[in-house]
Amino acid sequence: MRRIMVKAEFELISPLCISNGEGAAADKDVICDYKKRPFIPGTSIAGALRAYLTESEGRRAFGYADANAGCESQIIVYDAPIEQDYTISVRDGIALDSGKSPLIRTNTIIR
Repeated sequence: MRRIMVKAEFELISPLCISNGEGAAADKDVICDYKKRPFIPGTSIAGALRAYLTESEGRRAFGYADANAGCESQIIVYDAPIEQDYTISVRDGIALDSGKSPLIRTNTIIR
């Protein structure tokens, strides 16, 4: 048995929205680590990787669970910390007209 470890550095070519799904204070609360820094969850990265595979390739590489059978993932994907400068934009006041167009918007930028 052996392990192959791959460490990759990537750059986003478009904005990324990462949220924790709780939405207690807003529609989407930003997901942060214990130091209050945003990160990309490993599960999100694994899901994106799996989307590029065929169903059988995805089942073989990332595992599966059926009613009567299952297979553990052969790939472990860890969370990706944000290493570069980042900006969190908070829309703290917005109103929409009947066509769902913004009437008032105030943004707070957190760095």
